[in-house]
This record gives sequence, structure tokens and C-alpha cells, in this order.
Amino acid sequence: LADKAFGVMIKSGNAIVSLIVAFTISVYVLLRKEQLGAQLRKLIHGVFSEKNYRKIYDFFALCNDCFSNFVTGQLAEVLINALLCLVGMLILRMPYALMISVLVGITALIPIFGAFIGSGVGALLILLVDPIKAIWFVIFIIAMQQVDGNIIYPRVVGKSVGLPSMLVFVAVTVGGNAFGILGMLFAVPVCTIVYTLLWRFIDSGEAKKSGEASESGEASKSSGACEHQAGNHE
Repeated sequence: LADKAFGVMIKSGNAIVSLIVAFTISVYVLLRKEQLGAQLRKLIHGVFSEKNYRKIYDFFALCNDCFSNFVTGQLAEVLINALLCLVGMLILRMPYALMISVLVGITALIPIFGAFIGSGVGALLILLVDPIKAIWFVIFIIAMQQVDGNIIYPRVVGKSVGLPSMLVFVAVTVGGNAFGILGMLFAVPVCTIVYTLLWRFIDSGEAKKSGEASESGEASKSSGACEHQAGNHE
């Protein structure tokens, strides 16, 4: 038992240290992002040709836009979930309304399914005070999450990243089944990047075909003009 307790303490300590280190690095990168970005661009430009540099730069710019827009959409989703939960709990006169609403909002950072995690903790808290209200709370949360998961979230986050609502839902479901919570968190921006690159490829292919068709038409006109002039000389 003592060994297990010691092992848990070691793991908890390592997790806390890792969290502090990750947070410190994140703050450092954010504070010096312009300088680091300029150095990285200079490095890539020195290693690769101008054409490949532009492709790499465009790709990372796309990644930056997708993840930035996704974070913006997620923050809006957190606010919407917290407000919906707070209003519903106040109407139903449930205890711990503000605390549970904040918890539901924060756990909503995990796309679509995250709010259920906070809702489970909230249901346990209400259960200790009033079991009947706990049942009503669970029913309310299920209804709220049906509306949020199928209507609000795909529209809010999908609009912010430029991804169709159905693809948002599919990306979160597939990402969650494949990689768990991390899959849910990163599925939408990754899917957005793939979706955008695919459409860029399709558009470039269509533009290339249109250019070839235009050149072929001009060649036909030129050939017809030459034949016409030859006929006149005869």
C-alpha cells in the first residue's frame, strides 16, 4: 500500500512538473513569437528554394489560422455552454448553479462531449442535496447537449474555422474514437487543414484544365486563321 501511495505521489509530481514546464515554454513562445517566427522563416528560406519556401510558409500560415480560429470558436462555445447551463439551472431552481455552470463551460473545451464530464460532477453535487433535482438536472443537460452538439457547436466552431457542420461532427467523433480526448481537441483544426488543402488542390487542378482548354482554343483559332489565309492566297 505504501509503495502504491508513493508511486501515485511520484506520478502526480511528474505531472505537475510537466504542466509547469509546458506552461512556461508556452508563455515564452507567446512572448517572443515574432522573433522566433522571423528566425524560423529565415532558416527555412536559407535551406529551401524560393518555390518550396513559399509552399512551406503558406502551409504553416494555414495551420496558424486554423488553430487560432478554432481556439476563438472554442472560447465562444465555452461561454455559450456556461450561460445556457446557468439560465436553465436558475429557472429550475437548482443548487450550485453558478459553480456547476462554470464547470460545464470549462469542460466544454473538449468538443461536443466535454460538457458531459462537467455535468457528471454537477449531478453528483446536486444528488447530495436533492436526488429529484439531480434527475431533472441530468435530463436538462442531455437536452441541452443535444441542441449544442448537433446545432450550436457545429455552427459556431464550424463557422469560425470554415468547416461544414457535418464535417465538424464527423471529425470530433472519429478523432475521439481514434485518439481519445486529444483526438477530440485537435480533430477539428486538423480536419480543417486537410479540407482546405484538398480544395486548393482541386481548384488548382480546375484552373490548370481551364488554362489548357483556353490554350487549345487559341491554337484552334490560330490554325483556322492560317488555313483561311492559305485559302485566300490560292
